[in-house]
Amino acid sequence: MVLGMFRFLCRVSLALAAGTIWALVPPAGAVAFDVDRRPVHEAETHRFTSYADVLESARAAVGLVRAESVRRRDSSDEDLFDELFRRFHGNPGDDESENGNGDEESESPHREFDGEPGRPIPHGIGSGVLISASGLMLTNNHVITSSRGRVADAVRVTLEGLGDFEAEVIGRDRRTDIALLKLAGEDFPYLRLADSDLLRIGDIVFAVGNPLGLGQTSTMGIVSATGRTDLGLLGAGSFEDFIQTDAAINRGNSGGALVDAAGRLIGINTAIFSRSGGNIGIGFAVPVNMARQIALELMDHGEVRRGFLGVSIRNVDPVLHNDRSGVSGVYVQRADADLPAGKAGIRRGDIILAIDGHRVTDVNQLRFRIAGYRPGARVDVLYLRDGEEESVTVELSSLDPPLSAAVSPQTLPGIELLPVRGNKDAADEAADGLRVIRVDRNSPYAELLEEGAVILEINDRKVSSQADIADALRPRAANTLRVRVNGDIGYVTLQPR
Repeated sequence: MVLGMFRFLCRVSLALAAGTIWALVPPAGAVAFDVDRRPVHEAETHRFTSYADVLESARAAVGLVRAESVRRRDSSDEDLFDELFRRFHGNPGDDESENGNGDEESESPHREFDGEPGRPIPHGIGSGVLISASGLMLTNNHVITSSRGRVADAVRVTLEGLGDFEAEVIGRDRRTDIALLKLAGEDFPYLRLADSDLLRIGDIVFAVGNPLGLGQTSTMGIVSATGRTDLGLLGAGSFEDFIQTDAAINRGNSGGALVDAAGRLIGINTAIFSRSGGNIGIGFAVPVNMARQIALELMDHGEVRRGFLGVSIRNVDPVLHNDRSGVSGVYVQRADADLPAGKAGIRRGDIILAIDGHRVTDVNQLRFRIAGYRPGARVDVLYLRDGEEESVTVELSSLDPPLSAAVSPQTLPGIELLPVRGNKDAADEAADGLRVIRVDRNSPYAELLEEGAVILEINDRKVSSQADIADALRPRAANTLRVRVNGDIGYVTLQPR
């Protein structure tokens, strides 16, 4: 009996030993997985018990920004109603339940409001971050402007432990929602700037600002994504290249700091996606590299000057360009002879591959690359034509002056138009008009008007300027637009919305 039990235990021991050997040394031909069997506290990582030291400098450099405007005597009753509505509820007409911009545009409901002409109207509360000891502060454009786009008459900044300061608006840029302020004073605490191009998904970040009127607040998360473009958060003609984070961002955080684990500024908190208006872990910040370039332009010129290539473009469609399999670039739908690209020889059908040696694979990359140059810059454009790569040097013009005559958002929301002159030598360019150069995906006319189309007439009236559009459109009736698309003439009927 004892001998039998001994033999049984030996067999069990051998079986267990074999199993152990299998676990440690897989048989020949088996897949070998890379397994790190150390507990997480022994892995190659740092252990933190507090981020207080990291956030100390950030908290000192982030302030509460208040914007006020004076009610003017020529303002209508509707203006007053708008300001009252904004004070208590945010922007009238904005669907902030879907994609709020994160700003706190209401004061405490207990503060007395006087809407008489000449009295200040509080219309913006947000955050700002100091980037120099001299008092330069970055914030969002929407924090210091009213619902009608007017710059605040007075901006005041409160810094924790230092008190209130008057701030001058050095300049602002609607296309990136960045504004630059200058605080009265000197020797301010400020944040060092990091290189936001080096961010990786998973990096720890902190959002520092003044949400919901609670006072300065710091929240923690990670970089959820980078390079978020074409979200439609900033409107038509904007340049969106957001950092996405799950660090809690709420109303009032707009213009505040997104800080890395070294306590450096990596972004300006700007917007959120939310159905409730509160944080759901999807927040967006303008990368500090972009904000820094905007700040430099605003300091030098008071505005941002951007290069203009002068082409109507779209992404390469594999179906339409199956004879160019494997091509990654941007398709030129139109290149006017009197605009920079056309002057240099680029024409419809070319596929732009690179700008100054930097590959471009989609429309957004090309727009960002060109916008990074100043007007007058000469850039080398590599493009594909009839299967052969060619290169040409283009002298960029200015983006903003041609667009100064563009139809305002109030006329055709989400549509940007560029006046063009007819080319009498080409059948499809035989009349002046307004070319659609950008269609915001949220525009009510996105399915009616496409980029590259030229509006020739509205209700049988020729149009070639913003004034022509405003005069020809019937605001409360259907309008007939005579449109040229790729040489073909057609008609579009739309109802202004």
